[in-house]
Amino acid sequence: ISACYNAQFLFPNDESWSDVDIFDELHYRPEMKKAPPNLKRTFYTSKDGSCSSDVDYSWIQPFEVCEGPFGLPRPWGKFSLVDGDNVESDSLDDQEIGFSTVVSEE
Repeated sequence: ISACYNAQFLFPNDESWSDVDIFDELHYRPEMKKAPPNLKRTFYTSKDGSCSSDVDYSWIQPFEVCEGPFGLPRPWGKFSLVDGDNVESDSLDDQEIGFSTVVSEE
């Protein structure tokens, strides 16, 4: 979260990821106040892990909502907000946060 990355560096030869840079961040709408945030994923045209070029597009993904299909081997899944110990969290008080995906073939 809040760091630019290129999924091809993290998951080489995984065709479910593109070769462009990605920036994930927590997104709050004003009406949410203390509600858990959403995930905002922004795609850039740069391909070196810098997110230094133009924004290609972005989307907002709610946590804990089943989405998909993402394609094999991840046909369906949900994003979860987790703390630094990979434990689901409703609180953002932890310094290390990230997200995980849970995949289901249902």
